[in-house]
Amino acid sequence: MKERIDQIVAAEIQGECVVVGHALGSVVSHQILTSIPAGQANVSLFMTLGSPLGLSAIRPHLKRRPLLKVGRWVNACDPRDVVALVERLERPHFFDQIENITDVANPLGNAHGIGGYLRDAKVCRSLSQAFK
Repeated sequence: MKERIDQIVAAEIQGECVVVGHALGSVVSHQILTSIPAGQANVSLFMTLGSPLGLSAIRPHLKRRPLLKVGRWVNACDPRDVVALVERLERPHFFDQIENITDVANPLGNAHGIGGYLRDAKVCRSLSQAFK
């Protein structure tokens, strides 16, 4: 199942693009961005929302290499999000410089919901900057 999901997602990461991964989607996207062939994509922004990437149960399974094809990596977390229990993604677990937004306040009652993340002003500002 993992291989099939990776194939589907990797096929969509082509040329100039922005990649937004929510929850498990951030793990799938991270793994693909550490292994896609040179020249396949130029990712101006990799945004992780409500990501479990920082969890000790996930980190040992990640490929430990920089995301060479990524211009910026922004990680956003609602501190009440039970999936994103590690609010900040940073060294020594990740090679890349990551901008962490750790004060998302999801107004929808579900601190993990994608809708609340996409309503956050800092998240929206980071996304809009990627398209300028």
